[in-house]
This record gives sequence, structure tokens and C-alpha cells, in this order.
Amino acid sequence: MILGTILLIGPFTTATFDPRRSQTIVPNSILSSPPGSSPFDYLVVILMENKGFNSINSNAAYLNQLASSYSLATRYTAVDHPSLPNYLALSGADTFGCGGYDGAPNSNSCTATAWLSQNIIDRIESAGLTWRGYMESMPSNCYNRDSGNYVVRHDPFVYYNDIVTNQARCNRIVPATASTDVELINDLGSPSTATNFMWLTPNLCNDMHDCSIAIGDNYLSQVVPKILQSNIFQTQKAALLITFDEGTATSPTDLVYTVWAGPVVKRSYQSSVAYTHYSVPRTIESAWNLPTLTTNDASATAMTEFFTSPQHSALQASFSMSGNNVRTAQGITFTATANGGTPPYFYNWNFGDGNTGTGSSIAHAYQSANNFITTLTVTDTVGATATFSQTVTVASSGAESPIAPIPALYLAIGGITIGLLVLALVAVKRRRPRKDLELATFKLSSV
Repeated sequence: MILGTILLIGPFTTATFDPRRSQTIVPNSILSSPPGSSPFDYLVVILMENKGFNSINSNAAYLNQLASSYSLATRYTAVDHPSLPNYLALSGADTFGCGGYDGAPNSNSCTATAWLSQNIIDRIESAGLTWRGYMESMPSNCYNRDSGNYVVRHDPFVYYNDIVTNQARCNRIVPATASTDVELINDLGSPSTATNFMWLTPNLCNDMHDCSIAIGDNYLSQVVPKILQSNIFQTQKAALLITFDEGTATSPTDLVYTVWAGPVVKRSYQSSVAYTHYSVPRTIESAWNLPTLTTNDASATAMTEFFTSPQHSALQASFSMSGNNVRTAQGITFTATANGGTPPYFYNWNFGDGNTGTGSSIAHAYQSANNFITTLTVTDTVGATATFSQTVTVASSGAESPIAPIPALYLAIGGITIGLLVLALVAVKRRRPRKDLELATFKLSSV
């Protein structure tokens, strides 16, 4: 047994690494691919700081051009002030009551609540998918206190106990080189190094918190093209989300500039649909078929309108059945096949005798002899349907003869054979008295 302790340095914060907790190391590569219908298999999130929508609109040349080329959400809002509750909303679908607070992990009642709560990483890993957080200017993995241009309140993952007390997970929160982010760019070079979910927190200057819009926009103009030109974004279903933690207004009117980009994102598109930070976990959950975390993300609108619709072939249905000669009360197994459409599929059966059933494979026994039309209806995840019908002929169990019919030729041959045997016996009978007479005559002549 290996014992170890992680000391989380910050107000009221000491956490012990528990060796009894499973410490499975998750490899970099994808363990289980996202659903085939997912709009993206890879997602990169970049979170900028403290600028309202109007501050960025028409004032950040590169980001404005990116929004013009791809997609812009014009009514996306932050949920609270200051930074921390917005980072928690994005990662845990709740502020946990941290409005007005920007302290360290597990340092007061609201962060203590977050500390023990589920988060989007739990959902991602539970589906067999992978993740990594890249933090500019962070001194070392999973660092939980302010240091230079790194501030812990901009690193939401260290606010959850089940991440920081798990060494394998802690190793996924990595320092990123300021301005170049080579760690992220290198990982995007191959599916074997990229993870499904990637989060990038720029440092206090590059994210526009302490430096000007122009400096932050120039930073994006250097990093974003490398992301979009990476192997993952050139060959895979990948999306990039850039948004801001908060503006200067009050929710629900605290609009922040939010851009989607990448090969699966609509070009030259704008939407005035209302979204919030809770829409981000909801979008991930919707794309990857993950359970929601709270009522906040469950009721939020997923941002699926920004993605190009995947092309699917028409939904088709068919089925096979076991056995050819079906008798009453004899079970028969029906097995469905579905192709095209958008998986997963849902199967509904009508057996034509007043009975129905569900499932891709199902057994049914007919109780009367007749011709029944059995119909399979397949529905895919977007509501498209396809049907397939087949006639099932059911015979009565009593109609089955216990003796197999004998071919007429065999009967004829058998009859001839029996007739010949009878004639032979008659001939023998007729010849026997003559032999007896001849024997008697011989005996008399000898006397």
C-alpha cells in the first residue's frame, strides 16, 4: 500500500489523499468514443475575464473576426459576481451560494458545499471519456493558491474534493506555458494525446483581467489559429468555445461575448437565443448523453443550434424470427435490426394478435392458429421512425400427425413384395403332398 498526502495550502483548506480510494490512471487517448450522433467528439473551452458583450463587440479585432467567420451567441449571460461563482456554474452547474465570494477551495460554507459536490468531470469520466485542464502560469499540477499571474479562483477543478484527493485526476490539471500554451497545442496533435474535454485558463494578463482588451485579443490571435489548424481540428469532430466569466451588469442581463468555432460549427451564424453559463454543461451532457448535475443545467438550453447537423442515412428496420413451422403456444423469438437514422434506437412490436412488446429481441407465443401480421416500429433518438411487417403463419398444435406420410412408390414396392411372398408359400404347399405320395409308392414297391 502506498501512502501519500496532498497538502492543499489556502485558508481553512487541508485535504488528505486517501490510499483506499481507487486511483486508476486514465490514459490520454479516448477510452470510449462519444455517441456517433454527437456534434463534437472534442471540445476546447477558453475562459476570458471581466468584459461585457459591448466592451468586446467591435473592440477586439481578432475575436470579432472569429465570431463573424463562425458563430456568435448575442444573448449569453453570466450568472453572478465575482469570478468564482461563474467558474463553479460552468464546472458544477451551480454557484453553491458563492455569490460575492472569491476565496480558496473549501474555505467557507459555499466552497465547502462545492467541495463535496458532483461536477462535469465526474460525468465525463463516468462515460469513459477523458479530460485535461491547462492553467497558464500555474506552478505545478493541481496548485490551489494564488501565485503570480495564476489565481486559484480561475481554476474550478481544484474546488472539488473528488478531483484534488485523487492523484490521477490531479495530474490532469497541468501548467500551461503563458502565451504559447504549447502543452495544449502539442496534445491536439494526435487523437492519442488529445482528450475529449480540454479547458484552458489564460493567466491574469492574457485573459484581459489585468491587461487590456488589445493584449488579450492579440493573445487569442496567436493561440486560436494553432488550435484550429491542429490535427484534431483538421481531422476530427472538434469544437472551440470562447466566453467570458462575467461582465459589469447583473444577471440575467450580464451579457458576455461568446463564440463557437471549429469544423463542426456553423459559419457566419448568429443567435439571439438566451443562454447562460449553465448552458455549457448542458451542451456537453446533451452531446455526450451524460446525466445532468443539477436543476440548473437540467433546465438550461443546450447550445446545439451552433453545430452543423450530422448527415445520416434514412432509418431502416427489419426483423428475423426463429423457426419456420410455428404452432400454437410455441414460443418464437423475434430479433430486430435497425440501420441509419440517429442511434440509439427504440423498438416496439405489434404481434397482430392484440399483444405488443418492446426491445430489440423478444419472445412471443401465439394462442390460436391463423395468419398474423407482426409489425416492428423503430424510433431513433431524434424521433424518426421506420416500420417493417411480416406475416407469421401459426398452425394448430393438433394438426401435427404423429406418423410421417409414406411415399406411394414405397407402398407399391411393398405391396408387390408381399404378393410374391404369398405366391411362393402357396407353391410350396402345393408341392409338398406330391412328394409324400412318391415316397409312399416307393415303400410299397419295395415290399
